[in-house]
Amino acid sequence: MRSDVPQELRLQPARPRRRLPSGSRPLVRRADAVEGPARPSTELTRVGWTPRTDIGLAEWSAVGRRFGEIGRCSQWWLGDWILYGNQRFGERYVRAVKLTGYDVQSLMNMVYVASRFAVSRRRENLSW
Repeated sequence: MRSDVPQELRLQPARPRRRLPSGSRPLVRRADAVEGPARPSTELTRVGWTPRTDIGLAEWSAVGRRFGEIGRCSQWWLGDWILYGNQRFGERYVRAVKLTGYDVQSLMNMVYVASRFAVSRRRENLSW
């Protein structure tokens, strides 16, 4: 996994669910105990973001911060991705247009900028 991707944006592997031996019961049974992975408090789809429960200011702020980071990083990611595809597979832009939904000129601009600045020269505090 690339080390330049912020930790909070990295996909985490699913943790295996612990199973009790058959016929046994948990030692402590609490009303607030949750089995399995916790259900996210928000839902994100291709067309919207919806909180499933009331969330606090801190969580709301964290979500907004993550959205901002994704928005500011996506052009770099797409530019690097297409550049790799061009170099590795000889792909041009037709497939990338179909996969991303961006127009050819926008993708060409992303590749141009990404190809001119090595990752080490890119600055997080500068806009695309």
